[in-house]
Amino acid sequence: MIRINKLKSNVRIHDAAMLGSRIYNELNQSGIEDAHIDTIKAETNTFTSSLKAVVDENKNKSLLDASDDRRDNTYRALLYLNKGYLLHPNETIREAALAVDQVLATRGFDLTNLNYTAQSEATNALIRDFKSETLSPKVALLPSMSELVVQLEADELSFQNTQKEWLDAKADDQMTLSASAHKRELLKVINDKMVTYLRAMQQMNPEPYQALISKIVLLIDEANELIRSRQKEVEN
Repeated sequence: MIRINKLKSNVRIHDAAMLGSRIYNELNQSGIEDAHIDTIKAETNTFTSSLKAVVDENKNKSLLDASDDRRDNTYRALLYLNKGYLLHPNETIREAALAVDQVLATRGFDLTNLNYTAQSEATNALIRDFKSETLSPKVALLPSMSELVVQLEADELSFQNTQKEWLDAKADDQMTLSASAHKRELLKVINDKMVTYLRAMQQMNPEPYQALISKIVLLIDEANELIRSRQKEVEN
C-alpha cells in the first residue's frame, strides 16, 4: 500500500499554484468516473486559477517597475546629454541645446518622481514638444538627441502597455482573496479532500485509483522535498 502524504502548509505561493495545475491535469486525465473526484477536480481548478491570477499580478507588477526604470533611464540620459551640449564649443550646438533646455527645465529630474499616470502625461507632452515645428530642427542638430527621443517614446509606449496588463490583472482579481487565503483553500482541497479520499479508496477499492494515486503521491512528495531542501539551505 502506497503512503499518501499531505502537502506541507509552508509551500510557497508559486509552487502551490504549479502543483495545483499538475494535480488538476492528473485528475482530469485519470478517466475515473467518480462524482467525488469530479468535485475535487473542479475545486482544485478554481483555487489554482485564483492563485495563479495573484502570481501573475505580482509578476506583472515587477515587469511594470522594470518598464518604469527603463523610461526613467532614457529620460535621464536625455537630460545629461543636453547639459553637455550647453557647454559645446560650437555656437550652433550650444544655441540648439539652450532651446531644448528651456523645454526640459519645466520638468527637470523631478519628472521621474511623479506617479505613473502623471509621468506618462508629462512624458507624452515632452515628446510632442520635441516633435513640434519649433523644436524638432533644434533637436536634429544635437547628435544622438533624436535617437534618445525615439527611444523615450518607445519606452513610454512599452510602459503604458505593461501598465494596462497589470491593471487588467488587478481587475480580474478584485473579487478574490489574498494569495495566502487562496493557498489555504487549495491546501484544504488537496489535503483534507483529495488525500483523505484517495486514502479511503486505496483501502476500499484500490484498483481503479492505483495509477492516479501513484502519480499524486509523486507530485506531493516532490513538492515536500523541495520545501525541505529550501529549509536546509536557509539553516546552512
